[in-house]
Amino acid sequence: MKTREDLLRTISTLKEQRETIGETTYQTIMAALEAELAALEAMSAPTPHDKAQAVWLTFKTHVDAAWLIFAKQRGAQQLPAVGEYERLAFDGASITENISRAVQVALRVLKTHEITFFIMLAPANDDILAEKWAQLPMSLSPSLYIDEEAYTHIRGIFIVRETSVAGIYQILENKDRAFPIQHRELEIIIRDMIGRDAELAQLKNLFNRAIEEKRAFGALIIGNNGVGKSRLLLELDKWLELWPYDVWHLEAQSTTNAQHVMYGLIRDALSYRFDIHEDDDRYTAQEKLFSQIELLMSEEGDHAAHFIGQLVGYDYSTSPHLLDIRADVQRFREVAYEMLVKLFRAAAHHYKGLVYLRLDDIHDADTASLEILDYLLSTVIDFPLVIVAAAQPRLLDCYTLSKHFEVINLRSLSATVMNQLLDHIFGVGRLPLSLRQSLIDRTNGNPYHLEEAIRLLQDEGILDYDLERGWHLTENMINIPQIPTTIDGVIQARVNALPPNAQQTLQQAAVVGRIFWDRILLYLQTTSTQTIDEESVYQALALLEKRNLIMRRASSIFANTKEYIFQQATVHRVVYDSVRQQQAQRYHLRIAQWLIGRTREGVGENASMIAHHFARANDTHRAIKWYALAAQQAFSAYLPDRALRYYELAFELIPDYLEDLQLQIRLYNGYGQVLGAQGNYTDAMAAYTAVWMAAEKAQDVLWQARAWNAMSSLQTNLIVSSEALEYADRAAQLAEKAGPQGREELANAYLNFALVYNSQDKPQAAIEWTEKALLVIENLPNNIQLLARAYNTLGESYYYLNNYPKALEANQKALEIMTASSPEIKPIHSRILNDLAFIHYRMGEYKIALKYAEEALQLSRDYGTRRHAIYFVNNYGIILMANQLYEKAETYLYQVVRMVGPLGWWGMVGTYLALCECHLGLNKLREAQSDALHALEWAKRTQNASDLCAAWRMLGVVSEKRREPIELDGRYIEAEDCFANSRRAVINTNHRAELAHTLWAWGKYLRRRDPQRADRLLYEAQEIFTELQLPKLAEYVQHDR
Repeated sequence: MKTREDLLRTISTLKEQRETIGETTYQTIMAALEAELAALEAMSAPTPHDKAQAVWLTFKTHVDAAWLIFAKQRGAQQLPAVGEYERLAFDGASITENISRAVQVALRVLKTHEITFFIMLAPANDDILAEKWAQLPMSLSPSLYIDEEAYTHIRGIFIVRETSVAGIYQILENKDRAFPIQHRELEIIIRDMIGRDAELAQLKNLFNRAIEEKRAFGALIIGNNGVGKSRLLLELDKWLELWPYDVWHLEAQSTTNAQHVMYGLIRDALSYRFDIHEDDDRYTAQEKLFSQIELLMSEEGDHAAHFIGQLVGYDYSTSPHLLDIRADVQRFREVAYEMLVKLFRAAAHHYKGLVYLRLDDIHDADTASLEILDYLLSTVIDFPLVIVAAAQPRLLDCYTLSKHFEVINLRSLSATVMNQLLDHIFGVGRLPLSLRQSLIDRTNGNPYHLEEAIRLLQDEGILDYDLERGWHLTENMINIPQIPTTIDGVIQARVNALPPNAQQTLQQAAVVGRIFWDRILLYLQTTSTQTIDEESVYQALALLEKRNLIMRRASSIFANTKEYIFQQATVHRVVYDSVRQQQAQRYHLRIAQWLIGRTREGVGENASMIAHHFARANDTHRAIKWYALAAQQAFSAYLPDRALRYYELAFELIPDYLEDLQLQIRLYNGYGQVLGAQGNYTDAMAAYTAVWMAAEKAQDVLWQARAWNAMSSLQTNLIVSSEALEYADRAAQLAEKAGPQGREELANAYLNFALVYNSQDKPQAAIEWTEKALLVIENLPNNIQLLARAYNTLGESYYYLNNYPKALEANQKALEIMTASSPEIKPIHSRILNDLAFIHYRMGEYKIALKYAEEALQLSRDYGTRRHAIYFVNNYGIILMANQLYEKAETYLYQVVRMVGPLGWWGMVGTYLALCECHLGLNKLREAQSDALHALEWAKRTQNASDLCAAWRMLGVVSEKRREPIELDGRYIEAEDCFANSRRAVINTNHRAELAHTLWAWGKYLRRRDPQRADRLLYEAQEIFTELQLPKLAEYVQHDR
């Protein structure tokens, strides 16, 4: 018989002889050969079973797991099994890992093999499944199907859909970021949640409303330990897995350790979502964060990643995006929070679904994380976002959550529901009445207490469980122990029943924290004289998992480690309390050392946790150092309250006499920085005084100079200029004494002199000191910041001299210096635009000024600090007023008044004067008089000649408009006297422009009363404006003449 190869060779030869033999002969012979080839191929074609067997063999080369593959040809009535039942498992792999790997391989097989049937996975030894498979419609397309047992283990990893057959699910594909939905063993046995249907329906409703209304909803599940908060979250997860809408899922669980990490909930949620590990170095963590955020936000992702990353502790402190916003904590938070909202909005758009934050145990969360949840719920109104959080009632005792949270109170289950729960676990009538009643009476309606009691009876050999019979009594039921009436008692009894090795492992884990890692346990059990048997540790962990005391988490914050968590916070607390104090101290010391070794460059992010372990180990000195580092980390993350708390924890540990003076210097210096940033200048002065005293005792001249410079800056803020000058002088003398190392502090001292003289309205003296500072700075390495500061100060001085071209030149120089090293410093750019706007305003070029002011304000909203935001909004309002857009200007100026509050700000006089002009333009004369009086009051506080001149001038204008004198301090002042007081305030100063404005207003007032005098005043005003190179204003005066 000819083979297929023989026929193909014959056909090939025939084609070569086609022209020789002729077309008719060729067609006749070719038809016969092709018919013979088709018959031969039909005889040798593989059957569907053959194809299935080939796929099975391919599958078997990749995975060994206890799952059976079936294959079915479309339209066939048979369901032939392929392969054999097996019970093989991977070394060290969990059931979830086994099933997950099997499904992954099966999905690949489906994609790479041309098959006309679909594959289904089912657990072995389950005859019922064959009946379920037979119920599936024959018209289904090739796909992968699993049963409910398998699905329980891999929820959250794949995209799954329900089928028409109960208990059979279709696997579509991998999720882009898998979040395995974890469960406790008892949850697998108790298939249905009992007694919480109404609460689950309430949660489902929130998700459906979020999709319909496209806004944020929040639910707070409140309940005591063990009442079923986590189980309710789990049931919600199961429902969402099959919900028809896509969900961008973030989750986090707080522990007592989380209180030491600022924005810990958000950090954990993003780290889990973006696969960032605690032992990733800074650049790896930043790259992971950036790449994922950029994927969602495109061009804006870079800017957002820097703010969000710095907020949650990934150290973007040197980022040009943050350069000019670092000092303003409130403004930084505003921008970072906005970026987080933009990220979530982008995720909802990208996935065409909903963003879901699943948060557990938030009673242990840090306050900053809770504040961000409130912000999200109150801000998001244009895309679907749902936050579901679980907490114990003590959360409400220490934190007031937003009204946007819908509170779901979980109370203890009634006796009726507890009976239903026992029937569900054991079956109706299978539990002796006495034992049933004992379980109900002694567990107080708490499902977790009941679970632990059942586990205790299982540990004692009274109860047992297997797949065939479920939970059942053993022959040993005559020795039923007394069930403790408290959860603590049950847990302690269970721990006491553990083998010694498992008890030791559990206690070591408890000292680490509620969350712990396998590698740290191996480290704790390894000594200089003894190498630990790793197998014994993993055996202990396996036993503790089996006993349902701990649970392995789906991923770890440390790379190449297995992360575990105590099933309940109560278990962790009870076990920790059982560790002897001296032994716990030794464990804490080694844990701190391990954490230092694992956190690499990001060590600051865990500094407070390391400090906590050193403190518990009674290693005071190192605990103080690490709390100081934690405080610095908090301050750089714009969390001054938390930074202050860390400093206070450090101070609590300081003994009466601290020998390490350098540590004391660093502590009080950091403390002063935080206090100063918060505006607590009095306490900041005390902190810097302590720095100086410690530095003097240590004979550290450089630190003494730094302390006096810091105190000089503070006194400038307090408007105590005489002391500020004295402190700057002492700083300069000490800096010179320090030699070359003190040059930077010498430059800072000179610039402090300049700042004081500017505040004293002595800009010429300020210029001289700035120029001296520049001579020092030019010879310093890494002088970018100081050089820019110097030119900014110079620009301020020229502004006070009314030399606007010079002021502009100095500011442009500062911008060039900064952009030369960091071309995207937009906060500084916005400040320069703002300065340009105000210079043009002062020159009378109001339309040009408005253009610059609008651009500056727009930039400041995303990149400026809060302090500068006030400045930008204020200037924008003033320039709107100058353009006679009075109503709009009024809105912005009142916004400034609200922003600064009763304490005001240095520009308060200008704010009230602009409001006064707005109200005059709107014919609100009573409000205008009130504004002018407020301006005069603030001007008297500062004793600034320019402010006094402007305030008195405006009172004169108001008096003219109201045609009556102004009542002030019990006497009446005519408009003429107001203008005279205005001129008197600046007659012997450099404020020529203000004098010209007063003469101009006075001249307009006198036009009908004394025309000749009015003309002289207007002429003088015109001459001054011309002299100051302000032609536009000179033109306006000429028009009024």
